[in-house]
Formats: sequence, C-alpha cells, structure tokens
Amino acid sequence: MRDTWAQLASRKGYDVAKSPKALLKGLMPPAAWEAARQVRASLRTADHGWRVAEGGTRAFDKANTDWDSDEVAKAYERRWPLFERVRGSSVPLVFASEEESLSFNPERDVPSPSTLFRHNALLGLVYAVSRASRQRGSLKLLDWGGGVGHQYGLLRALLPDIALDYTCFDLPVSVRLGGKRFPEARFTSDLKCLEQKYDMIVANGSLHYFPQWSEVTRQMTVAATGFLFITMLPVILDADSCVMIQQWTNPDGSRYAGPEWFISRRELIELCEREKFRLERELVCGYSPEISGFTTDYRGFLFERANAR
Repeated sequence: MRDTWAQLASRKGYDVAKSPKALLKGLMPPAAWEAARQVRASLRTADHGWRVAEGGTRAFDKANTDWDSDEVAKAYERRWPLFERVRGSSVPLVFASEEESLSFNPERDVPSPSTLFRHNALLGLVYAVSRASRQRGSLKLLDWGGGVGHQYGLLRALLPDIALDYTCFDLPVSVRLGGKRFPEARFTSDLKCLEQKYDMIVANGSLHYFPQWSEVTRQMTVAATGFLFITMLPVILDADSCVMIQQWTNPDGSRYAGPEWFISRRELIELCEREKFRLERELVCGYSPEISGFTTDYRGFLFERANAR
C-alpha cells in the first residue's frame, strides 16, 4: 500500500496531517489547480457547496480518499501538453479546469470563472516571487504541496532572470512525476524539508487541507528567512476558523464530501505577526463561496520577516 503524507509524518514523528484527502488537495498546483481538480477533469460537477463539519477536526480522521494513486498520475499526464503550450508561448496563462475539456484553447475559448480564479492566483504568485527576489539574482524556494512542479516551470518561463533553487514537497506520486519532468529541481516527500532554511516558502492552495494548519504555518515561519506566501486560501472574514465539508455530485450520481479549513483571516495574520512576519500585501483571488452564516473569500497573503531587510 502506498504511504500517505500522514503515514510519512507518523513514521518521522511529525503530527502534521492525518487524512489522505487532506493531503491531496494540498497538491493542487500550481498547487491548487492541477491535482485534485485535474483528477476530476472528466467529472463535471452537477452541484457543490460547503457545510460546517460536525465534530470539527475529527472530520479529517474520517476522510479516506487515496490521492497518491495512478489515477492522479494519469490526470497530470493528460493535461501536461496544454501546460507546456502555455508556458512556452505568449498565450493567456490559463489552464483547463474541471469545467472545461481537454480541447480547451486559451487563444480561442472563453475561460470559465474557476479558470480565471486560478489565473488570478498565478499572477499573484508571479508578483510575490518578483517581490521576494528584489535586488537579488537567485531565490531558494520551497513549494509546499507543489504537485509535479507546475509553478517551477511557469516561474522559469515568466521570470527567466531569477535563478531558482527549487524544492517541492508533495506526495510520492507527484514527486516521481516532478523529478522526471524537472530533473534539475528537487522533489521530496520527506517532511524534514521544513528543517532547512529557504528565502521563500509558497503554499498555494494547500494549507487549508492540513488538520493542524496553525502548526504547519508556524513551522513554515521558522524555515522561511525572508518571505512566506500563502494563497488560494479560503478565509472567513467575520468569524473564527472553521472546518467545512466540501461536497459535490458527479455526473454519474456518485457523491463526494471532504474536509477543509476556512481559516480566519484575523487568526492567520495574528499568528504570523507573533512569529515576526508582517503582512506585506494581501491579494484577492476572485472567488467568494456563499456559505450561510459566514462571510468568506479566497485570498493570498504575502508575509515578510520583520528583520529580513
């Protein structure tokens, strides 16, 4: 049986995550938009939404989807040609989502709202890396939950003057594929990668799938010597952090429900401030889920270590 991140963490003494589902959605690359959503590429959602999870964090213990699988690898491979076309040309920086077919043409077709959402997050990443690499020609970067390295490939194409010393942390299936696609970069499933130091750490669409999101954030603030960029993050603007169940119905009638955090904007900023990181820039991604009783949004946060300058 394949190891999940939770099993890896348990063996190595880390209490980082317990749920395979929680761990794949941390794969979406650039984190968020190329893994779990690619797996569902052929399964157009008929209806979806969120509800408050009964039992809070115990919902993560009940999730049992294995995302470290051959199906994930096949989904990556199916969409790789479009990725290569986009990063190697001047076409718009959009990729087909689960709402669009594999024949999606960024020059001819109008992207869906979810594809535009990912496009906005990608431009936010380019801004954040440009800001972090200001007045320096290189950047040591950890991509936390970076899948097969889509963000690395895009950053090399969009910011060619920056020498990236790139490490990606993800599940074994993504590590294997990423190492094949980008042999000059480092891919690992070893949680000890957080024991090293980096100029910048990026968590794109991944933090909210870890049951202990605040501990993961704290560990990242220890490892980041300059900048921490957390983006495609579902936040609550008017309440404390809350575990939600994301749910949808597939065209074949099967249903899926999996846990994720909606993280309090206030709690995240206060946590980073306690660890001596100040908010440099806040970004909106362009998607605000409608959840009864909450004001929610997807946002990006670029933090800089207070003594980095």
